Amino acid sequence: MKKYQTYDQVEKTKAKASRFAADVLQDDDLADSLEEESPESYASRKRIVITDNPSRRNIVADDDMSKSELQDSVDQALDILQAAYVPESDRETLAQAMGDAIAALEEDLDEDDDGDDTDDDGQ
Repeated sequence: MKKYQTYDQVEKTKAKASRFAADVLQDDDLADSLEEESPESYASRKRIVITDNPSRRNIVADDDMSKSELQDSVDQALDILQAAYVPESDRETLAQAMGDAIAALEEDLDEDDDGDDTDDDGQ
């Protein structure tokens, strides 16, 4: 399943994955490699299409997510996690999947909170 994001959204998703690797997984090597990776490379690897306009799914007219939008976010996170949940998965693969799933859920929630695309710390 392809996801459409703006360049800024890709950068934020990549940054969240890096913070997750460093803070939760305590894997500085993975965090560093994510920080050093270009947004284009990260998007390609995660099957994200960089676009000037986010998908209609990410644009919400009111402050609340609709039930179908929330279900889409949960389904996307589950798809990411289920794809990685196989016996031969290594720690890095599982960590990356967890970070991506969390980022997918946080991104949609962050966008719907106040209509802008900034994190709580202003970034």
